[in-house]
Amino acid sequence: MLAQATCVLQDLHALASACCRTAHLLHSVKLVHRDLRMPNVVQLGHQHYMVIDLESAANLKAKCLPKNFHCVLKTCSAEALDAAGCFTAMYCIGALLKEARPSLSSPQVDTFIHKLMAKELSAEAALMYLQHEWSP
Repeated sequence: MLAQATCVLQDLHALASACCRTAHLLHSVKLVHRDLRMPNVVQLGHQHYMVIDLESAANLKAKCLPKNFHCVLKTCSAEALDAAGCFTAMYCIGALLKEARPSLSSPQVDTFIHKLMAKELSAEAALMYLQHEWSP
């Protein structure tokens, strides 16, 4: 049972890494995905994931919810906006991981998800956290 839980947590770590690497890459060219959720992540192999569906990508500083705008994206909500009203992928990655998280979790996983959803980590900081604080 412990080996199975460890394997599941390693899969979750690989999923988190893929999402954070994608967010970091997009942010480096001033873009944000805006639709990070499980249907937009494919598993290519054992612990190997890829984020797809970039049709909703936008300028990193674009307002997701301007006045009188109805956003049809499930992830486009007030929780996904930063203090300046700009869309943040990190909240969405946290929500995605919370949904995918196994029932047998760990304090490191729970803390990481909390920090993402609280928008306390940038994509770069999240990658560092995955490398140093939550290693599989």
